[in-house]
Amino acid sequence: MRIRTVLITGVTGALLGLSSIAPAGAVVTDSTGGPVAESEVCPQGWFCGFQQPSYQGEWVGGADSYICYTPLNDAQSVANRTGHTIRFFSQPHCQGEYFDLTTGYGMTHTPFAVASTSTAWY
Repeated sequence: MRIRTVLITGVTGALLGLSSIAPAGAVVTDSTGGPVAESEVCPQGWFCGFQQPSYQGEWVGGADSYICYTPLNDAQSVANRTGHTIRFFSQPHCQGEYFDLTTGYGMTHTPFAVASTSTAWY
């Protein structure tokens, strides 16, 4: 597995003019199946880690498959719109405790601060 250490935040992506940022109106569901507010949406095809619970604060994320994104921002909430199940880890370099998250779902409050994410298909 390759390790990627560069992440693009929502603000940085917008400043760079990246076209992969999803338009308003897309919907992600949380782990209970409820929709996430449009202003809190992770771009289609990406995973996102938010600094605060309930998809609040700055976010970091990525869209490449088979990458270990590290370090993450100690995310307190996460969303997965990659198109496949991915794994979130408690330690950098995709190590430590982990949980898997199915595509199209998010978690409003993670069981631990997320330090890295593997986008290999699980």
